Amino acid sequence: MKKLTVMVVMVLAVGLMAADEKVKVPAELTTAQQAYRAQIEAATAQIKVKYQQKLEALKKTLGAQGRLEEAMQVQREITALTKVDDVELDVPANGKSRAIGKWQWGNSGVVELKADGTVAGRGVNGTWKTVNKKTVVKWNDGWTDTLTISDTDTSVTNNRGDKYSVSRVE
Repeated sequence: MKKLTVMVVMVLAVGLMAADEKVKVPAELTTAQQAYRAQIEAATAQIKVKYQQKLEALKKTLGAQGRLEEAMQVQREITALTKVDDVELDVPANGKSRAIGKWQWGNSGVVELKADGTVAGRGVNGTWKTVNKKTVVKWNDGWTDTLTISDTDTSVTNNRGDKYSVSRVE
């Protein structure tokens, strides 16, 4: 009986040590996961925009009817919808992001970031959101660009780390 107990303890100890070892995630898996998430985001972008518009209209209707608790519940749904990785999107008080408009995107041509969260340019479409003062553009072709707009830096960096200057066209 003691031998069996000792063997069980040893097996458990070896199993726990193996579980503690960090298993390296292959870069190919990370790349595939990022592409998968970008494709899902792109495929659902218009659906999310329409859903958010319906929610905004419903909240307004409920508020006008004096159904404030229900309007607040709808607002919580809107807030949950506009979060990315548990980070609330940066939306200025006027509701209009500084990123909206047409941009000369490095040497890639003109890119237009639209108020509905969609983007067109470079011969492809995609979606965009402003998170933590940076605008993240997810293209349908799998690329992700991060637009930085500040007093000292207006640039775009792609998911390979390449950085390009950008300028507002209008």
